[in-house]
Amino acid sequence: MITKNPSKMKQLIEKCEALGYRLTIDEERLIAIAVKIKSKARFPKPEFKYRFRGIEQMTEYINQFILNKENILADRIQRKEIIKKTKEQMENPYRIGQILYDSWGWEQTNIDFYKVVETAKKSIKIQKIASKYAKYQPTGNSPMSAYVVPDSDSVISEPIQKRLVVSVYNNTPRVYIKSNHGSFSEYTYGDKGIYESWYA
Repeated sequence: MITKNPSKMKQLIEKCEALGYRLTIDEERLIAIAVKIKSKARFPKPEFKYRFRGIEQMTEYINQFILNKENILADRIQRKEIIKKTKEQMENPYRIGQILYDSWGWEQTNIDFYKVVETAKKSIKIQKIASKYAKYQPTGNSPMSAYVVPDSDSVISEPIQKRLVVSVYNNTPRVYIKSNHGSFSEYTYGDKGIYESWYA
């Protein structure tokens, strides 16, 4: 490191190191490089490697980099606290008999229905059930599509246990269960059914 202001640049280096980044500064050539210290890569790609027009621009950029990383860290800590608190106070939002569905497919829309058959504090058990065509089909649909409803009396799998998962979006916790294609949603469409297609 070549520097004309050791004290000031040392502070920037120490701040970056505390955040997990190794900062190298060359004031003569006006180059600054930041690399993640605990990278799994053999030759980690720099977070940034820039030549600046002047010391002020370099310092301003590094300070903004540090601020951004501090904000990300603060958000991560806050999310962890929200998740921890939610898990401690969590009440299972699912109920026995509730119908869930999983929508999935590439160039098609498949709908799998499930029925909640057991609930515990942090998990539920579900069984896959069949689907059937809704009684009334909207006009204008593709001939290879239809609206389907769950057939709760036709069980097609053994009970499957699913653990409750907590995530946070915009500081708001969400409790859900994962599916093979994302997450399950509550079926709320009644007799109208939900759209399914077996061809794009």
